[in-house]
Amino acid sequence: MMNLFLRITKRLAVSDDPVQIQAQELMLNGMTEGLMVDYFTFRDIVWKGEKEAVSYWASQDPEYLDLFMQCLREVDAGLKLQAFEELAAIVATPVGGIWEEGHTALSVQPGPGDESGISAATERALDFWEELLEG
Repeated sequence: MMNLFLRITKRLAVSDDPVQIQAQELMLNGMTEGLMVDYFTFRDIVWKGEKEAVSYWASQDPEYLDLFMQCLREVDAGLKLQAFEELAAIVATPVGGIWEEGHTALSVQPGPGDESGISAATERALDFWEELLEG
């Protein structure tokens, strides 16, 4: 979702239409909040809410916390988009990073401790599909 969102917001950012510019600003705010959960999900860390996220980042990743808060507080849409893209690149690192232009698929690699040879995220996705097929 993050990759599609980046493509859309970059397209909206160059528009002269004030409605599209405002839509881009709203999307940036919503997706910045979404990065909080993605950060933990992509690292197989249980999401425990905003206060726990801030505490975790303060002790484990203070540079990310600073950039995240900068992005939230930024009022210039261009600078906010730039900060969001930097955050997204950090968030997506464990799953292969941000897609390059033209990429449309992702391969989730196994992480540390994955004895089965597939990542926990892939395992959950396969379980989900199996449930759908059985239902």
